[in-house]
Amino acid sequence: IPVVLDVKRRHIGETQYYYATACFEHLRAYPVTLNPFMGRDTLEPFLKYPEKGLYLLAVTSNPGAADIETQALTDGRQVFQIVTAMTEASPETGLVVGLTNAAEVLPLIPDVPLLIPGLGAQGGDLAALASSARQAPSLVNVSRGILYSDAPGSFAEKAADWRDRIAASLG
Repeated sequence: IPVVLDVKRRHIGETQYYYATACFEHLRAYPVTLNPFMGRDTLEPFLKYPEKGLYLLAVTSNPGAADIETQALTDGRQVFQIVTAMTEASPETGLVVGLTNAAEVLPLIPDVPLLIPGLGAQGGDLAALASSARQAPSLVNVSRGILYSDAPGSFAEKAADWRDRIAASLG
C-alpha cells in the first residue's frame, strides 16, 4: 500500500540527503511532500529515487496560502507558478493543490499528479476538480472529515463513504 509521507521537508542539500534516505530507505514511504521554497537544489536528494514520488507544496488549503503562494509577481504570475515549473524535473513530481483554491488554481498549472487536501472539514468542493478535465492522477485526501466526523459508523465505514463520494463526483 503506498504511504504518502506528508512531511513537507525543506532544508539545504546535505540535510535533505539524510531526509530523503530516511523517508525512502528507512520509512519506505512513497511518495513524500516537500516544501520547495528554498529552491530547486533542495529537491535533488529526493529526485535520486526516481521510482518514488514527490508532491511539491504549490497552493495549500489553509487560509495562509494567500500570504505567499498566491501572491502576484511583477511579471503577472503568482508565486505558486514558479513551483509548478519545478515539476519538469521528474515525471514522478506532482503538486499539492488545496481543493479550497482549486477553481482559481487548476487552470494555471500543468497536468501533473496532484495531492489534493481540503475536502471534508476544510469544505473544499469536488466540483472544481471534476470540471477541470485533468488527465494526470489525483489523490484526494480526507483526514479530519473521517477521523473527527460525528457521522455514525466505524472508521472504515466513514472512509468508504468518502471514497464513494469522491468517486461519484469525479466519475
